[in-house]
Amino acid sequence: MMGRRLQRRYQGVYQKYSLVTQLVTWIIGIYIVVVFVVLAANNSESASSTEQMSTSNDIFYFAGVALALYILVQLALIVRWIIYWIVLAELLTFAITNNLYVLFWIENDDVTNTDRQVRYVMIVVLSSVELITVSTYCFTHYVYPWLVLHRKFDLVKWWNIQPGVETNTLTYRSKARFYTRKRSMIKYCGGLNAQGQPHGFGMWTDTADHGEKLTGQWRDGVPIGPFRSFEHGSGYSFVNIRVGFCHNRSEKRPNKVDFLPKHSNNGLHWGVASVECSVSGGFFKYLPTVTHLTSSYANEAPQSVAECLPVLRTPTDGVVFNHKEEETRMRAQPRKTRATRRQPFREKSAPILDLSNNNDDMCKEALILLHGYSCSLDYGMNRLAQLLALGDFPSYIHPFVFSWPSGGVLAYFQARSIGSESARTAHDFILFLKSLMDAGYTKLNIIAHSMGARVFFSALNKGLFDEPTGSHSNVGFTTKRIELSTVTFCNPDYDRNEFVKYGGGYDRARHFCSHITLYADSMDGALFYSECLTKESVTGPLNYSLGRRGHMIHRDVEEKDRSDAQFLHWQTKDLAPIQDMDLALAAVNQGADYPGLANFAYNRSRTHPTDDESAPYGTTRSGTNKEEASLHYLDMDVIDTTWMDNNVHAIRHNYFNLNPTIVDDLRHLIVLKQRASSRPGLLKTTSAENVYIFLVAPSHVKNK
Repeated sequence: MMGRRLQRRYQGVYQKYSLVTQLVTWIIGIYIVVVFVVLAANNSESASSTEQMSTSNDIFYFAGVALALYILVQLALIVRWIIYWIVLAELLTFAITNNLYVLFWIENDDVTNTDRQVRYVMIVVLSSVELITVSTYCFTHYVYPWLVLHRKFDLVKWWNIQPGVETNTLTYRSKARFYTRKRSMIKYCGGLNAQGQPHGFGMWTDTADHGEKLTGQWRDGVPIGPFRSFEHGSGYSFVNIRVGFCHNRSEKRPNKVDFLPKHSNNGLHWGVASVECSVSGGFFKYLPTVTHLTSSYANEAPQSVAECLPVLRTPTDGVVFNHKEEETRMRAQPRKTRATRRQPFREKSAPILDLSNNNDDMCKEALILLHGYSCSLDYGMNRLAQLLALGDFPSYIHPFVFSWPSGGVLAYFQARSIGSESARTAHDFILFLKSLMDAGYTKLNIIAHSMGARVFFSALNKGLFDEPTGSHSNVGFTTKRIELSTVTFCNPDYDRNEFVKYGGGYDRARHFCSHITLYADSMDGALFYSECLTKESVTGPLNYSLGRRGHMIHRDVEEKDRSDAQFLHWQTKDLAPIQDMDLALAAVNQGADYPGLANFAYNRSRTHPTDDESAPYGTTRSGTNKEEASLHYLDMDVIDTTWMDNNVHAIRHNYFNLNPTIVDDLRHLIVLKQRASSRPGLLKTTSAENVYIFLVAPSHVKNK
């Protein structure tokens, strides 16, 4: 626990440096570059015969200086005393010499020998102080926490640990804090093992700076999760969630990604890990972190979802987020009426769990993440756990990651052919779904990000979904089937044309799931490069990506002469109904009975309505805009995230688990099964019939 405290203290939280801080740092860095340039000019004695060689040398010289400048600025933003010492040294030099030429190392008659001596002495002192500063930073932030975590010295003597006044309490004060008599106190209340270490469910409280109040599950003195914790003093909050996984990768370590994707030689691998994530206040730099709870050895590792469940689910799952009323409502169970008394604040702040219904497995529900390419197993679990933690997802939704060989950053085509779209990955994914079904899961939610969408569609197009899921229309009448409750695509890397065409990805997915959602960003940089790389020819058009073309999720009406029997039942199925906007607006005016309303304005063709003279005026005219009349929008929800800017990086491809607006929307989608028209914070656009945008202000807009 002391090692955890030191991690929080020395590694700190992510910071957004102010413009002034960055500007001052860059000015100091540029000043150092100017000094180097002046020194180079003073020491330059190149002859004209070697002018060409000196030019090339100068290029490498300035490139090295630019790289050194960048490293210096980035280091100085972290270790601020690097800048402070430089400013202090220059001020002292100017105060002693009273000569600006000395500060810029310019040699002329105004610079005396005494000035030069002062300058060189100051440089030696400054270099020594900077070296000591950087060394001290490395020791306190990296070496010292490592020594504590691995118990390389006597911790009891170093912190002068003594029993407290109450039972199961300790007080301590580090020898480094010799200047104060204040002692910090540690309390623990909960289960213990035979050695007296925290074990089972318990609460730990440390009153020191960067201490924590942690409530959750322990094992032999170590918190393993699930747990929730608050940092003492700051109030920063972080939680630990368990995530199951299934993968068919060949990497030996779960946090590594091989450049060339390769499948495992011995089938599927299963396991459970705990992931600690920040959820409120400052976000710590070392989080999320993954700790594997199951063995990685083949003989000891779980072999199915059913064998993962005893580790994945614990009696204390509700310690992180307790949603008993929501679980009761979602599972349609009658609530038990009983007399309750008003609890004081101190009782409500201490999460005492009601374990009466925690083992209810009548309606198991799974949430699966299909990650994108160039993603390790641990990184996939990080992202899913962060989504669950920020979204306050109830514990009855069990998280899983299906991880496939995703390849390195420059192995895009190999990741597609060998990884996401291979027959091996498709069959392994279906085996994973069958294992979920065998473990008793009845509902399934899938989130496919980036190239992970190709894993889903590959299995779908190969006809492998029939056995584990079945059609959404008859899944309740078949035995041993799992319902595909929601399918969500976040910035998917999949061909738009393949998705919308008759008999394509949409029609096949709609056969199994009626609740399909797409989060699309028209400024997604990664998908833009994908569109360019997958063009059929250099001069040909872009191969439109589903994740960048949210306003194009429609299809053209099929030609009348098309006679493919296999597509006949798809021509009018699962399409959003076409509305006559003229008649809809007229109906509102008629119903509202506005004062002074005398007539209606219609957007109609000036030609005759139809060939039938008796046709009513509201019938579609033959001259109606053919482009609009020929578009059938798919019956799915498209969420346009183009203008979202909170927690969004420059390439705009991977932020669905951090942006608070999207996280909250995903919760309403997955937990409450709401369509976009029923979810709060969404507005339907006029540019397309199935596209919604978020009601949110840009992050730079503030009240005056």
